[in-house]
Amino acid sequence: MKKVIGLMFFILLGRLYAQDTFSFGATTNVSGGTLVFENVADYVASNLFCFGTSPGTALDSSAGGYYTAAQIFSALPATDPNAAAPGTVIQVKLLSVEGPAGASVGFLEADAGGYGANVTWNVPVPSVGNTNLIRVTEAPSSATNDPYGNLQNRVLTFSKPGLYKITWQLVDTSTNGPGGTPVSLPSEPFAVYYQADITIAGFIVDPDNVNLTFAAIDGSIIYNIDRSASLGPDASWEQIQLIYGDRRVHTVTIPKSGPANFFRIRTAPNNAGT
Repeated sequence: MKKVIGLMFFILLGRLYAQDTFSFGATTNVSGGTLVFENVADYVASNLFCFGTSPGTALDSSAGGYYTAAQIFSALPATDPNAAAPGTVIQVKLLSVEGPAGASVGFLEADAGGYGANVTWNVPVPSVGNTNLIRVTEAPSSATNDPYGNLQNRVLTFSKPGLYKITWQLVDTSTNGPGGTPVSLPSEPFAVYYQADITIAGFIVDPDNVNLTFAAIDGSIIYNIDRSASLGPDASWEQIQLIYGDRRVHTVTIPKSGPANFFRIRTAPNNAGT
């Protein structure tokens, strides 16, 4: 008999997430260095870190109702030994987006109060070969400009619930190097996860197990994985595993039980906190 796998989830609304800072520098502060994401280990997708999002309202920069993730992209000042060389103009380049089909990801800059919207770009999901940029260096480009930047209210928007994976790269868009070339070389690409609402991002079924993937993004709640042999008002749900919110993507392996397996994620307050 064919196994039946059901996906159910509860939607969590109204959570707010503090802004996290991406810090950018270079391998050397003289011309010819390679740009570096200084705290990449804290946020990179290969470490399974995942950013949460907030649902949009009519009063904030996501008036369209999109989910939003506010972040700070910061470049070290020229006085820092780990900064890029003077004359570097650091920008974050979008390379690709993965996530729920038919969704879109946008970038906007809110005003000083965090309201209003100035949409800079918007891309479909999935997409590859993107060239969209987010400027980080604040000074106008010149042979001696400070690469420093710390602009607030940089906001990413996500149009549908789901788990997104965005690949970025740091580039120098100046022409202040030899022969009008950039001063600094591009960084290695880096990927970052973002989660909109609570969803089961995917599952893989093998002969004996079901492997569920989801992001436990909120430290104030517990994510309970329940299983039932049926659906409906008389369904008997069994808790089979719980995950404390830790801002990480998890893949949970669950042995199959019976001819049908239905799963849901049920949330509860984490009174102990994390």
